[in-house]
Amino acid sequence: MNKNISEKALATIKKMQQNEITESAVYRAIAMFAKGEENKMTLRQLASEEKAHAEIWKQYTGIDMKPNKFQVFKYKWIAR
Repeated sequence: MNKNISEKALATIKKMQQNEITESAVYRAIAMFAKGEENKMTLRQLASEEKAHAEIWKQYTGIDMKPNKFQVFKYKWIAR
């Protein structure tokens, strides 16, 4: 973790990291039941990109976050 980052900035980065990892899980979950191979590929690509963004933020926080399971369930349910 970079010690030059303020607590306020670090809190914002943690929220962004959490959002990215959760969005990655949402896209991955929706891809499992999406219709059409092109749609599945697009969703998997989005999941991969969101995961990469989370990894960037992890370099600042030093925390390995897990997706918000409730959010994943909610958006998966809505997508169905």
